[in-house]
Amino acid sequence: MDQPINNRKRKFVYWGLGAAIILILANWLFSSDDLGLELRADRGAAINGVLITNVRAEPITLLDVAINGGDNACAPNALFSGPYKNVVLKTGQRAVLSASCEIVTVTVKTNKGTGTYSFR
Repeated sequence: MDQPINNRKRKFVYWGLGAAIILILANWLFSSDDLGLELRADRGAAINGVLITNVRAEPITLLDVAINGGDNACAPNALFSGPYKNVVLKTGQRAVLSASCEIVTVTVKTNKGTGTYSFR
C-alpha cells in the first residue's frame, strides 16, 4: 500500500525538478541582461575609457550610458565619435567613451533593454 504513494512522491519530485530546470534555462536564455554588447574598460594614467562593441546580429541603439552609477563627477565623454546618446551600432561597430575617474561599473540603456557591467 505504501508503494503507490512513494511513486507519486517520486514523480512529483521529478516534475518539480524538471520545471525548475526549465525555468532556470528560460531565464538564462531570455535574460534582458544579455544585450549582445561587449564592454572593455581600459585604465590609463590620464584617461580611463570604455569600449562598447555590438556583437548582436542586428543593430542596437545606445540610449544612455552611466559610469559608476551616473555620478556627475564621472560623466562619460565620447572619443572620436561625437555624442554617445542615441547612437546606433551595427554589428561589429564600436563606441569609445572616456571618463576622468576610475571605471567600476557601466550601465548601458539601449532599445533592447538595460544592462550593468562591472570591472575590477
